[in-house]
Amino acid sequence: MSLLKETEEFCLHLFAELDPEKYIYHNLAHTKEVVEACKVIGQNEGLSQEEMERVTIAAWFHDTGYTADYTHHEEESKKIATGFLTGKNVDPVKIGIICACIDATKIPQTPKNRMEEVICDADMVHLALPNLVERTVLLHLERNRLRKENLPALEFLKESVQMLKKPYFTAYANKIWDDLKKKNLEEVKRKMDLWKAEESLMQSGTDYPGLVSGLAREIKKLKKELAVKPAYTRAVDTMFRTTSRKQINLSAIADNKSNILITMNTLIISVVITLFVRRYQDYPHLIIPVLILIVTCLGSLVAAILSTRPIILKGEFTEEDVQNKRVNLLFFGNFYRSAFTDYEKAVKETMRNEEETFSMMIMDQYSQGKVLAKKFKLLRIAYDIFMYGFILFIISCTLVMILYT
Repeated sequence: MSLLKETEEFCLHLFAELDPEKYIYHNLAHTKEVVEACKVIGQNEGLSQEEMERVTIAAWFHDTGYTADYTHHEEESKKIATGFLTGKNVDPVKIGIICACIDATKIPQTPKNRMEEVICDADMVHLALPNLVERTVLLHLERNRLRKENLPALEFLKESVQMLKKPYFTAYANKIWDDLKKKNLEEVKRKMDLWKAEESLMQSGTDYPGLVSGLAREIKKLKKELAVKPAYTRAVDTMFRTTSRKQINLSAIADNKSNILITMNTLIISVVITLFVRRYQDYPHLIIPVLILIVTCLGSLVAAILSTRPIILKGEFTEEDVQNKRVNLLFFGNFYRSAFTDYEKAVKETMRNEEETFSMMIMDQYSQGKVLAKKFKLLRIAYDIFMYGFILFIISCTLVMILYT
């Protein structure tokens, strides 16, 4: 097993021990997000394979310190990484580079080379995501609880404004995410202004029905967004993995059973026709049982083939299909005729929103289930035809023997 894979499994185990009710921001989902962002930024910044391994390992470890000390988590993360990597006989120089990458993520960020710049930008990828306000307040609530602070949410949003104003360190991140970050900055400022306006109106006691009504709707929407939601935990990830694995295994079982029927029925038909045609004149009274057997095997064979017969879809989708969640982008049959740029755009748009990503995964599981249900339905028909047909064949053979002996 590679060092990177061992690191991933070790960190997954660490995050599984975190309380999801407390760690509503710094959890496995956030770490995976940073790891994936590291890979994308690193590849586009031209990091070597060795540099990519180091920065990805650092991304896996960069928040593991929260399991030991919330306030000084970077130092704890370096200790955890050092202990693990030393146990794997990793070169001390390499360990030092990985720890330096972890240290660079400490606010204010101070990267000193390209690898450190990559992980710093990856750790701030959330600034360019559409649900920034919700993520920011989840972080605020988590910090207030675990540090036992009482910092107002509005003050915490001000800190986000300062972070949004700072450029990313890498050229790729600035090119891809700068416009998205600017939109988030405008949205955060707008919601902060609404919040301040509501507070001013409440303090002054002035009645502005139209304005207050509009503000009330916006504030209600904002506060709904800021409500604490249960973060997706490792249990959810395990559920999807387990369900997908079970469905794949069931599909393989169905295909295996179909292959058994196809092979067996083909063999029976071939043998019966070959032998009966040669000996028909000697046993003409067996014509009915033989026909029953051939029809039975043929019917069972057709149903078994249909259960494994692939369905070819149109292979195209429209932007409207994506927006209305009518297409499963995880199944090749829905996109193989589409242009790569259209497919890439649709997938990236979905990945920007965690809810939409999970909705697509749910759709994929549902679609697999529908296909699997059809397979097993046809497979059941194939077995029923074979079972009842073979019973009828035995009965007919018995009757022939009684009548002609």
